[in-house]
Amino acid sequence: MWHNGMYIDHCAMEGLSSVDNIQGAPTDALIAIFKSKSILNVLEWVDDFVFFHTPTLHPHTPLSPNHFQYNYNISTILSIMNLLGVLWHPIISKGQDFQSSVTYIRFLWSLENHSISLSYKKCTKYLSKVSDFLSKATQKMSHKECLSIHSTLQCITFIYWDGQAFLPPLSSFLSRFPNDFIWHHVPKLVIESLHWWQAILYVPCMARSLLPRLHINPDIWVDASTNWGIGVVIGTQWVAWKLMP
Repeated sequence: MWHNGMYIDHCAMEGLSSVDNIQGAPTDALIAIFKSKSILNVLEWVDDFVFFHTPTLHPHTPLSPNHFQYNYNISTILSIMNLLGVLWHPIISKGQDFQSSVTYIRFLWSLENHSISLSYKKCTKYLSKVSDFLSKATQKMSHKECLSIHSTLQCITFIYWDGQAFLPPLSSFLSRFPNDFIWHHVPKLVIESLHWWQAILYVPCMARSLLPRLHINPDIWVDASTNWGIGVVIGTQWVAWKLMP
C-alpha cells in the first residue's frame, strides 16, 4: 500500500525460503472469500486449489429422475476470481471442470472408485527419471542427484506401499555424503532397489484403494532365543523349534 494504491512486489526480500508464506497469505484470503460465498469445500496447497460440490436436495421428476442440481459451478468460481483480478490458468490448459476424479498434489484421486494413483504422465516421468539414474549408476553420483531420486520415490510410496522396503538402501547411501561436493559410486543394493522401482513404474496407472480396511487381530506372538530356538503362539496353540547345531 503506497499513495492510496496497491502495488505488487515482485522481489522476495528474504529469498525463496519466504515464498511459501508470501503465497499462502493471498490464498488463505481467497478461501475466506469463497466461504463467504457459500463455497465451503475447498482444498488448497500453495497455489493448487481443488473445489468440491454436492447435489442440492430437490424433488425428482419422471422426466429427470437422476438429474442433479448444484448451488455453484466452475463459472461461479471463475466469476469471483475475475472480479478480484486473480490470475488463473485456463481450464483447457491446466485444470478441469467438476468430475468424479481430480489431479491434486501429483496424484490422481478417484472419488467414484475411492482410490489414488499416478497419472500416466507422472508415471512416465518418474520411470524416465529412474531409468536415467540407472544408466549413469556406473559413474560417481552427486548428493543432489541421489537426494532427488530418493525424494521422488519416497513421495510415491503413498501409492506403492511395497516400495517402502526398497528405499532403505538409498537412504543409507545418502548418509555417506558429508556435504554436497562429494561424489560416490552407487552401491549394488541401491541399483537392485532401483531396478525394482523401474519394473513397477513400467506398469502405468496402478491404483491404491482408500477404502477403510477391516482390522483383524490374529493374536500371533513370536519370540526367538539364540541359545535355544524359536517359539510361536497362536491363540491358545503353541509350537517351538529348537535350533540345530
